Amino acid sequence: TAFTKEKPKEGTEQAAEAKLERLRKKQPLTALSLYGADGKLNPPVLFVDGYNVIGYWPKLKKYFQAGDLDTARERLLGELGQYLHYKGIKIICVFDAAGGAAQATQHDSLSYGVEVVYEAVETADTYIEGHVHQTLSEPNAPMVIVATNDLETIRVAEGQGAQVCTSKLLIQEMKKAKK
Repeated sequence: TAFTKEKPKEGTEQAAEAKLERLRKKQPLTALSLYGADGKLNPPVLFVDGYNVIGYWPKLKKYFQAGDLDTARERLLGELGQYLHYKGIKIICVFDAAGGAAQATQHDSLSYGVEVVYEAVETADTYIEGHVHQTLSEPNAPMVIVATNDLETIRVAEGQGAQVCTSKLLIQEMKKAKK
């Protein structure tokens, strides 16, 4: 008998990553698929669950665990700002009240070129799910990508037609873009 690799259990981060990898192999992203025929129309929109990425990335997680949320957020936004300049995409990073960032919902579009939302009323997941739907409902909607480890948000985003990636994959992509 041949050795077969055991499939990851459904609903785990490993299963989500395996599924995303299979999709990437089938349909590689190109400038044409991202931007349309002229290469300029509607740059992709990347929604990022900020605390999710911070919690996964060791160099940021240490600040979060030490209670230094401002530094963790600032460093993530710096990394995302570099990434958007490398890739030419729009990034919306959402931090929710679970991390204590805001007393009322605030929008700050000037942090390293990244649109930042400090959501006080709903979770980052709920905000992202609603705004993915809103963005994809627009005429000539851009491609939408969601970066989160939340499996329910991944399912909802995929169901709405967005592409998804885990925090791990986003971090890998950001590191690759710097090289």
